[in-house]
Amino acid sequence: LEKERLELVLRAPFDGRVVEIDPELAPGRWVNPKEPVAIVAGDGDLVVRGYVREADLWRIMTGSTGTFVPEMPLRPSLSVRVDSVATSGAAEIEIADLASVNSGRIEVSAAEGRKLVPTSAQFMVRMSAVSSGDRSELTVRGVVVAEGKAESLLAASWRQVVKVLLREAGA
Repeated sequence: LEKERLELVLRAPFDGRVVEIDPELAPGRWVNPKEPVAIVAGDGDLVVRGYVREADLWRIMTGSTGTFVPEMPLRPSLSVRVDSVATSGAAEIEIADLASVNSGRIEVSAAEGRKLVPTSAQFMVRMSAVSSGDRSELTVRGVVVAEGKAESLLAASWRQVVKVLLREAGA
């Protein structure tokens, strides 16, 4: 009985604080194991996640630094460091706020099951905050301006010309 009672206790896999709880949760109500009950904000470092287009993938490297610029002009910018870049494109956009159907910058098509499938290849980028920031909100949408490999204007123009020629040739 003690073992069964312990299985009924809800525990987050990390330290933090409950910032949002399901308003329909009440004593005596059974909960589906896959149903979200609460949102717990961790006490660790701030994490920045986003996507980079396939065309810009070659420019970004692990260890690069940059600045997260929030869409809300009154919020301060945040210094970040690139921790990892996915090796394969995302099958769906995990961060719904970034999808075009939610006024985000990533064009998506809503597939069956309400999945947000990107119309062009997008690669997940995980970054950590170098400077501390405001923890009042869980999610803040914005843009990261990061250092990357430079490309001359001539090389960028040439790549665009080749792309158009290949498309017009039917390749």
